Amino acid sequence: MAHENESVSAQGTQDAGPPTSRLAAAVFPILFGLTIAVVAVGAVVVVLLFNRVGDLEDENRTLGSVVEANILQLRQSVIQQQTISYWLAYPGPQTLVLDTPFEGGTAQGLLKPAEAGLSAILLVAGLGELPPSSTYDIWLTEGSRTVHAGEIGLDAAGWGTSTVYFDEPLNTFETVELTLRVQENVGSRAGAGPVVLEGSIR
Repeated sequence: MAHENESVSAQGTQDAGPPTSRLAAAVFPILFGLTIAVVAVGAVVVVLLFNRVGDLEDENRTLGSVVEANILQLRQSVIQQQTISYWLAYPGPQTLVLDTPFEGGTAQGLLKPAEAGLSAILLVAGLGELPPSSTYDIWLTEGSRTVHAGEIGLDAAGWGTSTVYFDEPLNTFETVELTLRVQENVGSRAGAGPVVLEGSIR
């Protein structure tokens, strides 16, 4: 009888298994779940970091563009101030005013010839916002005769300056005109665009 009881006790002990194995079996699902959660949180953090890095790169590019635009505007302002200072000190007998032929137009130009009349400084402003590559042609007229005297480029605000050199004295002509270039290599006034500024020389 005692032998049978010992056999039953031994069998019961074998079925229950070691306590360590039971603990591991109970803890493993919890550890596995925590590992999955940590991995998921890490993945979310990585995605958020990558998005933030992308946002910072976009902000840097935007700031870079703003800084470049400000630097360009500052350079243009410096050039304008230097040109105006030079223009004021430029020797010459008179200053010719160029006005727009369009009613209500605010564009204006100033042409200051040198004493000999073979060169002049031209300043124009108020022609509106145009591409920086916009080019205007300068024409001198006398009766039916028209001479291409040079060109002037404008910035995006419609401001520009140019030193113009003439093959003959300026006072031999009657008017000076400014036209927007509509095609390359304009050889005659007939192939130019409409007059945007004009002034009387004499």
